[in-house]
Amino acid sequence: MYRTIILAVVGWMGTAWASYAQPKVNPRYPITEIRFMHVGLLPGLSTNGLDPSVVENLVSIQILAGVSGAQRMFEIAGLSTFTVYAVSGIQLAGIVNVVGGN
Repeated sequence: MYRTIILAVVGWMGTAWASYAQPKVNPRYPITEIRFMHVGLLPGLSTNGLDPSVVENLVSIQILAGVSGAQRMFEIAGLSTFTVYAVSGIQLAGIVNVVGGN
């Protein structure tokens, strides 16, 4: 049973990854990079580097807090998340999720 669930989740993630293979370009949405997986401790100490607002993550795991340009599929954080443009999917945080704020 677990094998069936794991195969279903991996298959779904593969399908979602293929659908984002060719992102649309929009000057009001300046995402320059799409990453499947993102892991971070704090903003600046993560796989998105020092300019995380131009990266779209499909799956994101933040130990304490994190920043991203956009979030698809799934994001989880210990304390808080800040997403500059858009979120679709599941977003969980211990205290607060901020989307599109200053």
